[in-house]
Amino acid sequence: MTVHFESKCLFCELSGAYKIANTCQTCFSALERLPHSCLTCALPVPEGVETCGQCQKKPPVMDHVYAACPYEQGIDSLIRNLKDNGEFSTLDIFAVLIEECLRKARTRLPDLIVPVPLHPLRRMWRGFNQADLIAEKLGASLDIEVAHQALGRRMSTDQRTLNLSRRFDNMRQAFYLKSTALEGMRVAILDDVMTTGATLNSAARTLKAGGALRVDAWVLARTLRH
Repeated sequence: MTVHFESKCLFCELSGAYKIANTCQTCFSALERLPHSCLTCALPVPEGVETCGQCQKKPPVMDHVYAACPYEQGIDSLIRNLKDNGEFSTLDIFAVLIEECLRKARTRLPDLIVPVPLHPLRRMWRGFNQADLIAEKLGASLDIEVAHQALGRRMSTDQRTLNLSRRFDNMRQAFYLKSTALEGMRVAILDDVMTTGATLNSAARTLKAGGALRVDAWVLARTLRH
């Protein structure tokens, strides 16, 4: 018999013995999921359309983007609470939502999960990398190796301070390969939020240059307005 210890729901703070990652069923069901979206940028498109016009004109480096939720409706505050306040109780629901997204897509699982790294100085300042923590949860649940040392990151300007075109320029040489054991591998790069895709595209380009056969992106939330 499975025992569920009583806790407070992450959203409504109602106490209960919850089965789904410290979240009551009402709040979990009310969370907005990303609607039908472009395969390679995860922006919503009409049913029946696989790839948006922008991605047809200029295909991203990533082969497929799997995004669980739009960056709003409560998920945004949970992500900020993790990054700014070290609220690690949010990690379980983040992993559950990404798994749910992958399950619905019936996608083939990769050989490796590669968390998007922070620059060492930024990691030292924050104390952790949220992508590492989410990746560990998913790796354990899905029985996939997590390659924390596959990529290194050079210092760059904070993406949040830049406009769309400068974000891509800023990320162009942001990553370098640390692991060379990628030849023929199917890789999922993982991050918490995708805004323009500049960071994930740069990471994907570096991994493919290192021999990765396919690089998908797994993200918890997709920003719908840049």
